[in-house]
Amino acid sequence: MRSVGGTAVRFQPLGNPDANANGINNAGVVVGAGNAFGTGGYLRATDGTVTAVDYVGLAGDVILKTNATDVNNAGLIIGHAIGQNGPDFFGRGWYSADAGASIATITRPGEQFTYVWAG
Repeated sequence: MRSVGGTAVRFQPLGNPDANANGINNAGVVVGAGNAFGTGGYLRATDGTVTAVDYVGLAGDVILKTNATDVNNAGLIIGHAIGQNGPDFFGRGWYSADAGASIATITRPGEQFTYVWAG
């Protein structure tokens, strides 16, 4: 990541050395996730504060990974989670309008995997 002064700085959100930055808005808010299972999404505010963004899932879900994929200028975050419910794996889309404090599920009827990306 580049500091305001132009110097490259190491960025390890929530102590994760293998994280990606997936989206940034005009204010400089960054969202992303770690690459490995067991990692969650994150939101980095313009003041440098990092907040975990973790999809909790539905009843019976075991969430393996949360990925925050983008943030718009109003602060709406979108992403997807990979998980397991019984023997079945799934991918569920989600969105949050309040920095991950509450997350709503996005699914397509009849689909096992729903991934959400901006674009």
